[in-house]
Amino acid sequence: MANRRYQISRRVANERLVRQVDRERNRQLVMVAVTGLLLAAAVLAYGWQHFEMIRNGYRMEEQRQEREYLMQIQRQLSLEKASLASPDRIEAIATGELGMMAPSDGQVVVIESYTARADGQEME
Repeated sequence: MANRRYQISRRVANERLVRQVDRERNRQLVMVAVTGLLLAAAVLAYGWQHFEMIRNGYRMEEQRQEREYLMQIQRQLSLEKASLASPDRIEAIATGELGMMAPSDGQVVVIESYTARADGQEME
């Protein structure tokens, strides 16, 4: 077979052609676009909720661990406070480091307490 080449010698003038608007096709395209947008919005909303729940779970776990850590520190501080406020320890510091002594009977002064009545007078 021989190579055949065809050449169009005349130009086709398509500038004058007017394409008619197909309203049914445009309506279908709009419906497909709206359906796609709604579907994408639903997927995004589901994904956002899912990842937000996962993030909240991680945050709750971090806060639980921080709470346990803070409770452990609170227990340690309570024990330290109790040991520092021990009367035996205070007495040992007072007598050993500060050179204090227990008062003799003549050095003790008893002060009686009183309460005030509602009308402003003292009560013994």
